[in-house]
Amino acid sequence: MKAREQTLENLLGKKSKIFIVPPFQRRYAWNDTNFKQLFEDIEALLDGTSKRHFMGTLVFKPVSGNRHHIIDGQQRLATFTIILRVLRALATKYDLSKPKNLEKFLTIEGKQRFQPSLHDKEAFLYLLDDPQGLQKVKHRQVRAGYDFFSEKFQNYIENTKGKKPTHFKKLVDAVLSKIVFVEIVLTTDDDAHAIFESINYRCTINTG
Repeated sequence: MKAREQTLENLLGKKSKIFIVPPFQRRYAWNDTNFKQLFEDIEALLDGTSKRHFMGTLVFKPVSGNRHHIIDGQQRLATFTIILRVLRALATKYDLSKPKNLEKFLTIEGKQRFQPSLHDKEAFLYLLDDPQGLQKVKHRQVRAGYDFFSEKFQNYIENTKGKKPTHFKKLVDAVLSKIVFVEIVLTTDDDAHAIFESINYRCTINTG
């Protein structure tokens, strides 16, 4: 088992890894309360109240090649996939560079970097290809996240004094470089399911 600190930029942008939600994981479940708390944390980075924000531990287990199962952290990785797609959509409007500069955090060689459970597959396909199509999906959480962060990010860019491209780049930097995780990569000898159950048990004890 190996552990190291990672920014989102290092985790998704400089490696060829694909992250897969295994069958025993639940579907995407974050709601407005979760979105609001995360946005407040991002705001603290934007206004200088915080220099870095720790987002907890991500646990992965290699499957084959560059494919890794997500043992813990799928809700957070799913949410940041939504956030990065929002930023990609806003890039053409506010950034001086091209949207493809953010595409590498979402896809690699035409494949999704974050591959959700079967229940969420349709929603995340629409998210990457055509977010407007999220209206067709029965499971609303992905669309709720996309709409929430689209509104908040645009309000920040539009209502902050100064040049809008500068605000956009500051927002991208906060998400990619100032949000920190501890990445734990298991070995083939580690029992992924047992570790997942142990993490869930500790979370229950800490929040109960």
